[in-house]
Amino acid sequence: MSGHSHDGFDWAASLERLRKNDELNADTLRELTLRLLGPQTRVVVDVGSGAGEMSAACAEAMSGAGGTVVLVDAAPELVDAAAARVRAAAGPRVEVRTVQADAAGDGWTAPRGCRSDGTAP
Repeated sequence: MSGHSHDGFDWAASLERLRKNDELNADTLRELTLRLLGPQTRVVVDVGSGAGEMSAACAEAMSGAGGTVVLVDAAPELVDAAAARVRAAAGPRVEVRTVQADAAGDGWTAPRGCRSDGTAP
């Protein structure tokens, strides 16, 4: 297991707790996603993606028109779990990309095609 380098906490060890929390909040996350994403949203970058429920809601919202969800987390176990969750929700028109990085650490650069704050142009 690996912990976030910026806080020393082993987030990967908390994966099941994160999943349970996501399950409890799934409806709220979907509602929030519908408020955040506009009809033209084609790229979502989730920095600190955790277990992936927020990104899964984004993928579901973009499944008709298509788009890309980029998952960023420092713990490889979280990136893998989030990617599996998002791919299950995404449908064939949503691409899922993963980046293992600690956004709070030195050397953070946004994924290719995104501004330095992680947003799409």
